[in-house]
Amino acid sequence: MLSKSTRLTKWLTPLVWASFTIITAVASLAHTYIGTDAFRVSIDAPYMLAAIFLIFLWYRVDSEGRGFARTPLLNAAVIAANPLGLTYYFFRSRGLVRGALAVGGCLALFTANVVVVAAVEYFVFGARTMVEIEQQLQPIDGVASYRKFSPPHYPLEMVRNNVQGKVVLKVLIGTTGRPESVSVETSSGHQQLDDAAVNATWNSEFVPAERDGRPVSSFALVPLDFKLEDMH
Repeated sequence: MLSKSTRLTKWLTPLVWASFTIITAVASLAHTYIGTDAFRVSIDAPYMLAAIFLIFLWYRVDSEGRGFARTPLLNAAVIAANPLGLTYYFFRSRGLVRGALAVGGCLALFTANVVVVAAVEYFVFGARTMVEIEQQLQPIDGVASYRKFSPPHYPLEMVRNNVQGKVVLKVLIGTTGRPESVSVETSSGHQQLDDAAVNATWNSEFVPAERDGRPVSSFALVPLDFKLEDMH
């Protein structure tokens, strides 16, 4: 006959991990598509606390059900969601074969999170959002070009409200190709679009302008056009 702790583990485990999957997917989508940087920072702490609570709740019930002696060091590793700590716990509490299956299950869970978020991004938002990037920069005091551009994310609120707009940024491109300053030269008229364009440009790389065969810092204008495609 199963002990009370074992029975509790059997129904709590899928509930905890399903909850973890849901809050991770929601937090990822919110972090990507909603609000400004201040909003994104504000959701990080509640998400982390909820995730830590769920993981430690499962770990505590699971270890008690298996009669596994927890240690302060292992507790800290699990609370921190340290992959090595969780892997160690799985193998010590379950043995080689079941431990390997548990590790594989965790990897499958995190992979499922990525797939769910990507699917929602494409089918709900990505299918009708587009940010056009003009491949030729508009140089101000030197000729530079893109090396790697990080596409902006289209804020969800702007998609819902069918908001479009073009942003022109003034970027100081350093000798390494990294932006040294980014400012809004011409606003789209919507702060969220402007912020998305600025954040993406900070994460981009450029081929710097040259003078006498040597890279030099230069300013360039970066146009970004946020458009919503017709779904009909």
